[in-house]
Amino acid sequence: MANVAYVRTFGQLEFVLSIFVSIYFFKEKISKNEILGMLFLICGAILIVFA
Repeated sequence: MANVAYVRTFGQLEFVLSIFVSIYFFKEKISKNEILGMLFLICGAILIVFA
């Protein structure tokens, strides 16, 4: 079985992937708040993986 923290982190990274897809395919503009949120998610995922 996988650690719950890893599974939860992977689920949160789905948000980042969906933002990139919306930018690439649908040419949507993202706000500074969304960029900041993505950075927090990515940093949190890195911290969990290396903790």
